[in-house]
Amino acid sequence: MTSAGTTATAEGVTGGGRRSSSAAAAIREGRLRWLPLLPALLYVVLVTQVPFLLTIYYSLFNWNLLRPGAPTFAGAQNYATVVQDPSIRTALLNTVVLTLLAVGISVVLGVAIALLLNKDIFGKGALRTLMIGPFLVMPVAAALIWKDTLLNPIFGLVGYLVSPIGLG
Repeated sequence: MTSAGTTATAEGVTGGGRRSSSAAAAIREGRLRWLPLLPALLYVVLVTQVPFLLTIYYSLFNWNLLRPGAPTFAGAQNYATVVQDPSIRTALLNTVVLTLLAVGISVVLGVAIALLLNKDIFGKGALRTLMIGPFLVMPVAAALIWKDTLLNPIFGLVGYLVSPIGLG
């Protein structure tokens, strides 16, 4: 049991609520551990939250595409218009049904194919290779673009950019 003026910590008893130097160092170290993640966090906030907030801001105005410089403030009227639209129920129902069907079919087919490919069957390796093939299309396409257009010594972008300094 400790008195009101002292605090029990793992390092011992300190008086008056002051942290020991090792506790303060542990807190600083914990904060420093998160420091390398700060650029990624800022990037995620900029890429996701700024457009989200701008969308909400823009939704509060009436925009006329024939006069793009003169938006008028609408407040929540745009939202009220959407909620009062009689076709909103149909649109929401279609969205929910389509989402549930797409996710359901994808999960069922994915699990079924995974279970089939996990059994000992003839040609399992070839089937697995055929299944992973579509995932290789984008890296191969990117490699071909780099090789044939950007790094081409005659008409490539890299050669063009380094030619003024005598490297092209």
